[in-house]
Amino acid sequence: MGASTIQRTKTLHETNPDKKPSGSTGDTPPATPPPNNRPIAEQPLDNPTKPAAALRSPDPLELDPHIETLLSDLRAQFDPTVHDEVEMLRTIFPFLTDQGEQFVLVAESSHFGYAELGTGEATRIIAGHIRRRCGVLDRKVIRGVQEQLEFLADFAPTLPLHNRIAKDGADVLVDLREGRQARIGHGRYLSEPYDLPRFRSHPAMLPIDEPVATEPDLGLFERAFGLSGDELLLLVAACSAAHVLKIAKPLTCLVGSPGAGKTTLSRRILQLVDPTRTPTLGELAKRSLVQIFASRAICCFDNAKKLSPALADELCRAVTGAEVERRKLYTDKTPVLFMLQPWVIVNAIDLPSERPDFLDRSLVFELRRIESFANNSDLDAQFEERLPELRGALYQLTANALEQLPNVTNQGNERLADFARHGRAVALALGLEEHAFTDAYRRNRELARYAQIESEPWLELVVQHAQAYVGRDEAPEYRASELLSTLRRRAVNGSRHITKSLPKSPAWLAQKLRSFASVLRDRGVEVEFSHPEANRRAVRVFRIEPDQ
Repeated sequence: MGASTIQRTKTLHETNPDKKPSGSTGDTPPATPPPNNRPIAEQPLDNPTKPAAALRSPDPLELDPHIETLLSDLRAQFDPTVHDEVEMLRTIFPFLTDQGEQFVLVAESSHFGYAELGTGEATRIIAGHIRRRCGVLDRKVIRGVQEQLEFLADFAPTLPLHNRIAKDGADVLVDLREGRQARIGHGRYLSEPYDLPRFRSHPAMLPIDEPVATEPDLGLFERAFGLSGDELLLLVAACSAAHVLKIAKPLTCLVGSPGAGKTTLSRRILQLVDPTRTPTLGELAKRSLVQIFASRAICCFDNAKKLSPALADELCRAVTGAEVERRKLYTDKTPVLFMLQPWVIVNAIDLPSERPDFLDRSLVFELRRIESFANNSDLDAQFEERLPELRGALYQLTANALEQLPNVTNQGNERLADFARHGRAVALALGLEEHAFTDAYRRNRELARYAQIESEPWLELVVQHAQAYVGRDEAPEYRASELLSTLRRRAVNGSRHITKSLPKSPAWLAQKLRSFASVLRDRGVEVEFSHPEANRRAVRVFRIEPDQ
C-alpha cells in the first residue's frame, strides 16, 4: 500500500467514521502477516501465559488498518500457541520494569531504543518507527499505538533496569550510553552494543568515552587522585567495588580543612565511574534521599554539616542495601518498591557523624590543605585527557579482581565483609599481598574508632573499670544504675569534660553501651547483657583475654 493510498484511506475514515476501512472487520486484526523481523536477542524473554482471547478484547477505538498491522506482532507475542521464534523481541514490544513502570522497546535492523510510556522520548521513538514502517506520521496513529501498548504492558514480562551498573550472569555491565556497554568479565573487558534493555537514564547522566586498554597500575591512579599509601589502595578498591552489584560499598567520608581538595577529588571519582552533569549534590535531606538514590549509582554530597541520627541511619540502610516502598502517585494505593544500594560519598570539614553504625560502614580520608594551588581548568583538562586510560585500567583491574576472588580467604572479622573480600582481590590483581589491603583497612577502621572515643570521653572510664576483671567469670553483675554510680565515682578524679560526658540516666547508659559495644571490643573490653531475673537486667563489663 503506497503512501497516497494510505492517505486516502485515512481521509475516508476520518470523514465517514461509520464506514470501516477496507481490510478491517471491526475488532479482528487484518490478515496481513507480520513482517519477518530479525530478533535482536539470542534468548527469548519469558512471556506470560495469558489467554490470547483476553488480549484480543474489543478495542476502545476503531483503529486504522496501519495501526493493526503494527500491533499484530504484539498480539502474536502474547499468544501461547505461536512458534517460539515469534516470542523473541520483535519490532515493538512493551515491558514492565521492576518498579512497575510501563516501557516500550522499538527494535530496528541494527539497534533498538526504549523509553517509559507517556514520556516525550517514548513518543519520539514510536513516531519515528511508524514513519519508517508505514510512511505516515499522524497524531491519531501515534495515539492509537500508545493506547494499545499501555493496555498490553499490563500483561508484559518484567525487566529490571539499573543505574549505570548492571549484571549479566557473572559479568559486570557498565552503561557507556549511546547504545553501547562495557562488559567486564573474569580477566577481560570489552565494549559492545546493547543486547537487552538493562539501564535507566536520568537527565543528568553523561556518556562515557570509549575506554583505552591499559594495564592497571597504582602509579596511574596516584597521579589522578593525588593520594598515596593506604588511602590510595582503599580508594582504588572502592572504585572497583562500585562496578559490582550486591556489594555494600563503604560510606566514603572526605574530611579536611577548606582548600584540602575534597570537592575536586569527589568530582574526579564521579567523572571516572559515573559522569553526570551534577557531580556533587548540595542538599542532604531525608525527604529527597529515595529519589536521589533511585536515580544514581554514586551520590556525592558536598559541604555536609552534622547529620541527624535519623539521616545517618538512612545512609547506613542505603549503603547496606535497603528496599523502600512508596506509592506511585499520592492518591494511588499501589506500592512501588525501590532497591537501593548506592555508593555514597560525603565531603565535610569534620566527620558528619560519630554514630557507631555510621563509622563502622565508613572509609575516612583525612585530606591535608593544599600548599600551592594550580589553575583548575588546566588540571581538569589534564585529567580528562587521561580519563580513557584510567577507565581502561579500572575496568581491567575489576576484571582481574573478579578472576582472583576464588583465591581470596574469608577472614570474617570485617563489618563490610563483601567489600573487604573484593579489596583483597584488588590487592592480588595489583600484584600485592592480601594483607596489604587488610592492614590498610584495619588502620582506617582504627582512625574511625579513635574519632568515636573522642566523641564519647566517658568510654575511657569503662575501659579502666574493665581492667580489674579478666574474663566473664570474674566480672560482677551490675544493674545499669549501679554501673553508672561506679563510673561517676571513678570520674571524680578525672577531668571535667569526662564527667560531663557521662550519660545522665541508667537507660541512656545501657543504650550507649550497646551502641559502642564494637568500639569497646576493639579496645579489649567486652560488654555483656543478661536477664538473670525477670525484673532485673544485668550487665557485665570485663577485659577480654588474649586468646578469646
